[in-house]
Amino acid sequence: MSDLHYQMINAVTKYDISKAKRDEKAGRLVNIYALGHYFTAVENVERHVKTGDDLRNALVNCFSGSLLKAVMRAVKLEPPTSSELQGLYVRLQELPDVDL
Repeated sequence: MSDLHYQMINAVTKYDISKAKRDEKAGRLVNIYALGHYFTAVENVERHVKTGDDLRNALVNCFSGSLLKAVMRAVKLEPPTSSELQGLYVRLQELPDVDL
């Protein structure tokens, strides 16, 4: 297991615990499936990196918001920009239409 894998798994696990505590305290339901989705996103990041994609780009394409901040901090990258925090769906809408 690589250091990158360990750092990302550790970051998403800590994030999930923190989010579950906040949700429980606020009286909201806790998403018991979230951690599995986070682990899948970690696997996707690793797949992107293995195929030659830049780590930052891979993280931005697989995570968003405060979870992206947490993972970037864990792998010692510069904090995400505001457009990176918005998530892929929002960024895709900003791209011009292209006829294929």
